[in-house]
Amino acid sequence: MTIEIKRGLATVASFNAGEDTVFVQKLMGEHKITTTLEVAEVLDIQIGDYIEYFGEVYTINNAPEVTRMGNRILEYNIEFEGEIYRLYKKILLDEGDADFGYFGTPEDYLLLLLENINAIDPGWTLGTVTQGIEPKATSFNNVSCREALTRIAELFELEYKVIGQQISMVPKVGDDILDDNDKISCPV
Repeated sequence: MTIEIKRGLATVASFNAGEDTVFVQKLMGEHKITTTLEVAEVLDIQIGDYIEYFGEVYTINNAPEVTRMGNRILEYNIEFEGEIYRLYKKILLDEGDADFGYFGTPEDYLLLLLENINAIDPGWTLGTVTQGIEPKATSFNNVSCREALTRIAELFELEYKVIGQQISMVPKVGDDILDDNDKISCPV
């Protein structure tokens, strides 16, 4: 499978996904693709470049590690992160404060989170959210929207799933096939 690395609409590099290209996904955790490429020339890739895999966008958020393997070979270790990592870029605020208490249902909390992330990264939406759960109170102190998402799920004993820019929160996202500490990790 050939994967194109893009910047905007332009393709800046491409590679054949092999054993060194791995998709990793953990419930309410990691969601990324890593690859190791050995090439004879410097690649024109940078933070913000991205790939698409099964309809989802995975972005380079950290500079790739580059190692010279010999006179003519460079090894690139590249990590492409799913869109959920964009939630780390915004601190959760309520009425301008990063240190606040909040009371509401899962949907109330998620609407606050969406208001925050959409202020800097438009397009985030609410998916399926379990209704009929009693409101609860908690406090936040200088946490990212990504950290807040996990705290909200834990507060209500729910699980969340992010597909693209849509956030859903329900009692159970899928079927148990792995232990809580396991993750799905497979070649692309």
